[in-house]
Amino acid sequence: MTSFKEDKKISNRILRIKGQVDGIGKMAKQNRNAIEILTQILAVRSSLSSLAQEILDKESKECIDCNNKDDKLKRFNKLIKEFFRFN
Repeated sequence: MTSFKEDKKISNRILRIKGQVDGIGKMAKQNRNAIEILTQILAVRSSLSSLAQEILDKESKECIDCNNKDDKLKRFNKLIKEFFRFN
């Protein structure tokens, strides 16, 4: 299983997305324009999509590098299922 604990790039992306979501909450509390809020929601969706793609890429590379054939097949099947769930 892929570990992201030490991955600064992914950790930074997650923190940025969290900041975007917090910003949407603040915008709603400030009664900001709906179009501005929707624009931010779309930005978060795009950020989440990019993050998911990066995680899928990393897991697929680790899956390919796995030496155990049975483990490789199980990981690959899980990866494919998650990919289709995501899309």
